[in-house]
Amino acid sequence: MSEGQQFETTSKSHESQNEEAILERGEVKSAKDLRGYWDMQLIEIKDDGDALFRPDKATDSVFEAGGMEIRRSHLELMAYKVDKILGFNLVPTVVNRIINNLNGTLQRRIPNFVHVVGHLKWENDIQPEEITRAAIFDYLLDVKDRHLGNFLIESDTGKLWLIDHDFYMFFDQII
Repeated sequence: MSEGQQFETTSKSHESQNEEAILERGEVKSAKDLRGYWDMQLIEIKDDGDALFRPDKATDSVFEAGGMEIRRSHLELMAYKVDKILGFNLVPTVVNRIINNLNGTLQRRIPNFVHVVGHLKWENDIQPEEITRAAIFDYLLDVKDRHLGNFLIESDTGKLWLIDHDFYMFFDQII
């Protein structure tokens, strides 16, 4: 591995740690409900941009109906950590956090994204290696709910991001 590649990996790791610290400890300036999304809030972090918060309570009934003692926030965090270990850089930074007395996940918001749904020829906008890494990631985690609404393309860079990791591994089928 060349020094340039090694530096890039270190830089990404350091950037990820900074994002985690901001998401874990940044002062919440405001929280706004997002219409059209399943109990999601846009959280503005003072002096550090914004993130998306999904409280566990929104999906607790789904997990309880399946007799599982795991929560959505556990699955989202696990997907992020596996991605980080693999070094794929496909899952935006995620932390568990309590906001307004609700436990859930706080995930870095991807600015300037294109939703793949309705975007013709989206696969031409990203590098084939990104699609390959995404396929490997989904295979390793046995993702059962990857569809066009569960990944984004960053419009500035063409970077692929995988989102919404609440149905995988433990599910024989989507409940």
